[in-house]
Formats: sequence, C-alpha cells, structure tokens
Amino acid sequence: MMPHAANRSARTRLRTAIRCAHWRASIAVALIVAVAFPSHAQGEKAARALYAQAQRAYETDLRRSATLSERALSSLGADADTALRREIEAHRCMSYSGFSATRALALSAAGLRTAAKENDKLSKARFLTCEAYATEVAGDMTAAAAIYDRAMIAAHASEDPDAIADALAYRGENRHYQGRYDDALVDLKRAYDLYAAIGGNAGSGGRRYTLNAMANLYSDPH
Repeated sequence: MMPHAANRSARTRLRTAIRCAHWRASIAVALIVAVAFPSHAQGEKAARALYAQAQRAYETDLRRSATLSERALSSLGADADTALRREIEAHRCMSYSGFSATRALALSAAGLRTAAKENDKLSKARFLTCEAYATEVAGDMTAAAAIYDRAMIAAHASEDPDAIADALAYRGENRHYQGRYDDALVDLKRAYDLYAAIGGNAGSGGRRYTLNAMANLYSDPH
C-alpha cells in the first residue's frame, strides 16, 4: 500500500532535518579541530617565525634565543619538515651552551644519537660543534679542542658552508684561548670569508661574531 501524502511529506521533512543536523555537526567539529589543532602549514609558519627571532636573539640574549627555539619546536607538528626540526634543535643546543653547559651537553648527545640513526651528516657537524662549545664553557679546553677537530671533519663531510663556517669560527676562538694565535687567525679568517660568501642574515651575523673574535685575538697582550 502506498503511504499517505501527508506521511510522505512529514518523512521528507524529517530526513531533511536530520541531514541538516548532521551537516551542522560536521561543520562544528571541523571548526573545533581547526582551532585546537593548527594545520601543518600554520605550525611550520609559526615555527619559522619564532626561529628567525631566536637567530636574531642569539647575538645578544642566549636565554631568549633558547626559549624562542623551544617555542619554535613546540609549534612543529609530528609530521613537520625533518631538516627544519633538526636545524632548530641544533640552534637550541648552541643557545644553551652559552649559559648551561649541562643542558647543552645533554642536547648534543641526543642530537648526535639521532644524527647517527638518520645518517644525517649536517646534524652531526652541528651537534659536535655544540658539544665542543659546551665542553669549552664547562672549562675543559683540551677536550673541547679535540671535539672541534671532529666537528670540522663532520662539517666538511656535510659540504654545508654554514656548518663549516661555524666550526671554523668556534674552533678559532678555542685556539686563541689555548695560545695558538696563528692557527686561530687562520680559522677565523676562513670563517669570515665563508660567512661573507653565504650572505643574508646568517652570513651577516656570522661576520659580526667572527670580527668580534678577531678583535679579541688582536687585543690579546700576548
């Protein structure tokens, strides 16, 4: 038997109401997810902005640089670009090394384990440089010198100009502290030339750092 027209109309209205309710619920869930869980692109954009701030702060305020690096890493999702994550992790390590050798050594050890697991030559170079600098800040110049040499080898293996320049700059400073003035000057001049070739914010920051290191070297009464 065919249903009465009024019944058919009521059922149609009911089905329409149900579909509309489902549609509104889906939109609400999507909005909640969008607010609670920012997209991959949004997270990476925020991380890059925070990382840029951390890089600028590195020259004047290492604690702020470390904090900004932590915030940048927190902004990255689990599926974020691995190279970006490793770069920020290394920057965080270098930031801590200037005021908390213990924290930096723990971070460098973790970074080196990950680099070995991923066969990441660039991360290996960066975290060795961090380990060397933290060891130097902790007061063991001789041990730091040996680690800097390893960092230099790893940096050349990575073929990354930034990593090579960083290793040269920090090793040059270490050689100055050890009284190896000629060797220190060679490293610092090579680092400066590399930073000049790199250009951009990274290059200009590196040049300023290296020029300051060379000024300290030339002002040494010895």
